[in-house]
Amino acid sequence: MSGIAGILYRDGRPVQQSEIREMLSAIAFRGPDGEGIWTNGAVGLGHCILRTTPESVYETQPYRNAGDDLIITADSRIDNRDELISKLNLHGRYSLLISDSELILAAYVKWGEHCVEKLMGDFSFAIWDKRNQQLYCAVDHFRRKPLCYFISPDSFIFSSQISGLLPGKFAPRRINEVSLGVLFFEQLGELDKTTTSFKDIYQLPPASYLLVNNKSVTIREYWNPDEIENIHRRSDAEYEEEFTTLLQEAVRCRLRSNCDTAIAMSGGIDSISITALANDLFVNNDRKLISISGLSGNEAESIESGYIRKAVLALSTSPVLLTPDMLNQDACNEMASSMRNFDSPMAYQNIFLIFLFNAVRANHAGVLLTGADADTLLGLGRHYIAHLVKDLKIKTAIGEAVLRGRNTENYQKAYIGILLNAFRNVFLPNFSRPLTYRIRNRLNYTKMLKISLINPSFAERINLIENLSKAQEQAGFGLTKSINTMRIRTFKRPFISWMSVSMDMLGGAFSLDLRHPYQDKRLIEYCLGIPWDQKNREGWEKFILRNAMKSKVPDDIRWRKIRDETGWEYAKKFAQLVYPEIESVINDKNNRVFDYFDYAATKKVFKKYKDNDNDAEWHYGSIIRMYGLHHWLGRKIETWGTSE
Repeated sequence: MSGIAGILYRDGRPVQQSEIREMLSAIAFRGPDGEGIWTNGAVGLGHCILRTTPESVYETQPYRNAGDDLIITADSRIDNRDELISKLNLHGRYSLLISDSELILAAYVKWGEHCVEKLMGDFSFAIWDKRNQQLYCAVDHFRRKPLCYFISPDSFIFSSQISGLLPGKFAPRRINEVSLGVLFFEQLGELDKTTTSFKDIYQLPPASYLLVNNKSVTIREYWNPDEIENIHRRSDAEYEEEFTTLLQEAVRCRLRSNCDTAIAMSGGIDSISITALANDLFVNNDRKLISISGLSGNEAESIESGYIRKAVLALSTSPVLLTPDMLNQDACNEMASSMRNFDSPMAYQNIFLIFLFNAVRANHAGVLLTGADADTLLGLGRHYIAHLVKDLKIKTAIGEAVLRGRNTENYQKAYIGILLNAFRNVFLPNFSRPLTYRIRNRLNYTKMLKISLINPSFAERINLIENLSKAQEQAGFGLTKSINTMRIRTFKRPFISWMSVSMDMLGGAFSLDLRHPYQDKRLIEYCLGIPWDQKNREGWEKFILRNAMKSKVPDDIRWRKIRDETGWEYAKKFAQLVYPEIESVINDKNNRVFDYFDYAATKKVFKKYKDNDNDAEWHYGSIIRMYGLHHWLGRKIETWGTSE
C-alpha cells in the first residue's frame, strides 16, 4: 500500500514541487513511512510509501533508470519477482535490493506498453517516458490498486485516490449525483467501471493502461477473462491438487511482509481456509501472524460466533476476538478520524469492517489478508441449474436443485422455486426476455422506491427507474452458451470492480495493505476454466475448496449449512455512540442530506429507532449512510452544488 500522484501539464507550463506535495499531503495516510517528489518541466510525480514488503524497506520513489529518461511512481506488490528477475537479466544482485518499481520499469524497457501483461500481483503505476514524451499509467487485472484521474485540454492529473485530486482545485468538486443513488440502491453500481462520486473524475478500468501526451489520451485493455480457455483433467484428484497448489501460492505471495500480518477470519470456509494455509506457510522472522474476528454480543444464540470459536481452537491461531461492546467512545473517535479520509459516502456504511480495520491497526499489523471474492470465483448461484436444463441434463438439474435446497439454502422445498426459475429461463424466448425484464424491473423498482428513504425529487432528477433497469440489463440476464461463460460474465460485472476500489479506500484510510488470495490472477484463470461440477456439486457451492481443505479445516466448518452475520450489531452500537450527531442532522430540515434523503420518511424511521422499535433495525444501515453522506458533503464538497 502506497500513494501515488502526478501532473502532466499538456499546455507546457512547469509543475511546481509544492503542487505535488499538496497532492501527497491529501493522501499521506496511505503511505506514512516516507515521501518522494520528482519534477521536470511540465511533468511531476510523487509517492508516499507504506513499507510492507521486504524490498520496500530499501525502496525510494519516484525511481529513475540509469539513463534518467524513465521515471516511475508505483503502488505495487509484484508476485512473480523471481520470474521477472530472470527474464530481465537482473541476476547477480541481492534480490531484496531490487524493488518492485525497478522491476516494473525494467519490464517497460523490455516490453514497452505490453509490460503489464507480464506482471502478477496488485499494482497501479505511472511512468514518464521522456524519450516519447508520454505518460504511461496502468492498473492490475482486478484494480486492487486503483488509479483515478482528471483530464482537461491543458492538464492530466492522477492519484491513487480522489482525495489527491481535490487540493489546489486540480479538479472540480462537482457531485456525480447518479453515483449517490448507490446509497439507496446498490444495483446502480452495475452501470459502469469508470465513474466516481465526482463528475469529471474517473477510475482507470481493471486490466487497462492509459497513454497520455500533449495531443491524445488512449485507454487500452490488456487482459480479458472471455479469452480464458476451458481446462480438462482426468480426475477430481488432479483438479484438487492443482487448485490447492495455486491457492497455496496465492497465500504465500501475500504473506511476504516486513511487518506483523493479520487475517480477517469469519466463521465461513473462505477465510478459515486462508487462515489454515497461512498457518502452514508463515515463516516467523520475529513477526506475528494473528487472526481477527468479530463475535456476536450474544454468543449463545450466534451460529457465526460458534464457528469462529471452533476455528480458533482447531487452527491454534493467535486470535483477536472483537465484540460489539468493544466499540466504545474511544474506538468510535479513532474510527471517525480515519473515516475523514473516505472519498465516497458509501464507504461509511461498512461499520464492522471499519471497526475491524481499526483493531488491526491497534494490534500493530500493517498487512491484512482476507477471504473476499471466493463467492464470485467459486460459486455459481442458482444459475447453473438453468444451464443444465438447457443442455437437457434434466435428471442432473433436478438432483442439484433438491440438494441445493437442502445443503446451500437449507430449505428442503427450495428446489421447487429453483426448478421453476430454471425452466422459465430456458423456455422464455431470448428475444422477449429484455422486454419482460424491463417491465418486471420497473414494477419491482417502483415498489422498492416507495419503501426506501430516497427523496422522490432526487430519484426523478437522476432518472432512477430507468438507470436501475439499465444497470440490471448490463449486469446480464438470460442464459449464456455455457455455465463457465455465465461465471465469467458475472466476474466481469462493474459492481465487482467497484467493490475493489471501495476495499482499497477502506484499507488506505487505516494505512493497511489489504491482500486477497482469491483475487490471484493465476488462481482466477484456473477456476474460471475448470468444469462447473468442480465448483458446484451435490448442491454445495465451492465444492473444490471444501474438498481441498479436508485435512486442514474441521468437517463441520467445511460443510457448514446455515449462515448468519453479526455486522449489524456493530452498526447498531455505532449508531448509539453517534446518536447526538445523527439527531442534530435529523432535526435540521435544511441539512444538505435531505436533498437526497426524504426528510419525512427518514424522521419517521429515526423515531422508531429512538423508541427502540424492532422494525427500525432494518434501517440501521440507512441511518448510518445518512450520517456518512452528511460528513462527506461537509469534508469533500467545497461548493454546495449538486450537478452543476
